[in-house]
Amino acid sequence: MFQGEPVFLDLELYRPPTGTGRAGFFNKNTKIILAAIGVGAGRNVRIELYPEWRLGGEKAIIEKLLGRLGELSSVVEGRNKRLLVGYGILTTDLPIIAAKSRAYRLRGAESTLYRRFIVLDLFQYALSKYRGEGLPSMAWLAGQVLGAGNTKRSGHIVHELYENGSYREIEEYQYEELRLLARVYEALAREWWGPEG
Repeated sequence: MFQGEPVFLDLELYRPPTGTGRAGFFNKNTKIILAAIGVGAGRNVRIELYPEWRLGGEKAIIEKLLGRLGELSSVVEGRNKRLLVGYGILTTDLPIIAAKSRAYRLRGAESTLYRRFIVLDLFQYALSKYRGEGLPSMAWLAGQVLGAGNTKRSGHIVHELYENGSYREIEEYQYEELRLLARVYEALAREWWGPEG
């Protein structure tokens, strides 16, 4: 089915305040402040962070991220591909990385993101199960799949932490987020594909 361990991807974004709140959050002023990759599943996921405050800027984050994804995809040969998992990855993460890559004139982003992996967006799964108002959050999905007490803080906190220079707390939040994503995926994979999924 899939080759190698699953790869998890998540971005943290920031947009300078414009007085409009979160409406229109994704625009030309939105920037990637941290990219995270996890390899493996469940509690054994190995996490790598690429933060702006260590790498010096958004372009460096994207270059590092694309390079690492390229390495991870090249480990798998043959017709099967590696699985790239995220929450909102098809509607947010991948389109933003692709658009920013074009703006920085970084070649090969679309090929790396869309052709070298099979993409699984758990947000799409959550939409099929969610019956509430609005859109399902990762915390909601984690609660449904793993049970009560398996939720996380809202990602909205990252914006405030970034403005306050609380970079270590952003990194801790991201570690928590990717571990939770890996655990949710592992539980769903067992349900969908059995113990070896």
